[in-house]
Amino acid sequence: MSSRLETLLALDALGLLDAAELDELAQLDPDAHAELRAELEASASMVALTAAPVVPPASLRERLLADLHREPFAPLVARVAELFDVGRARAGELLGRLASTEGWTPLFPGAAFLDLEGGPALGSASAGLVRIAAGLEFPNHRHIGAEQVLVLQGAFVDSAGARVGPGQLATMPDGSSHGFTVEPERELFYAVVVSEIEFDDGTRAP
Repeated sequence: MSSRLETLLALDALGLLDAAELDELAQLDPDAHAELRAELEASASMVALTAAPVVPPASLRERLLADLHREPFAPLVARVAELFDVGRARAGELLGRLASTEGWTPLFPGAAFLDLEGGPALGSASAGLVRIAAGLEFPNHRHIGAEQVLVLQGAFVDSAGARVGPGQLATMPDGSSHGFTVEPERELFYAVVVSEIEFDDGTRAP
């Protein structure tokens, strides 16, 4: 048996071969060495049982969660990039921040804002992500400067009865006032470009 075949069999037992190497292994007729292959697979199993467990770093968990959150929003990356005046890669990274709890500023119980850096086209306005619990009522407020909202997940119905759902863009003119209620099925995520809002009690955000 060639050393190359032995190496491929060992790597195959560990599940480390890529597609090209699997093709090469098939061409070398490894079935003629089934006994050796079985021994190598048994050895690989023993390695898994005897190796000391390793706790993955928190950063790995954050990356995996970010990937999970980014994927459902992939069709909206280009829209977010345009809204925030950033590149698509940067927009994808920003959407991944939905997986993290770091940097979010509470607006009130059940609602939070993540301040982000947009491109020069935004001027003095802020780019950000907003998350609001399902079924929550966002109180009436006045817009100081125009606001644009791109819904990423969930939906809301504003005080005028208009429903805004995933992929829809809502624009609120400067000076306009409204409130809205998040539909009860899912938590609401949206990307926003906003200058400032003022609630009826005089407090302002973001």
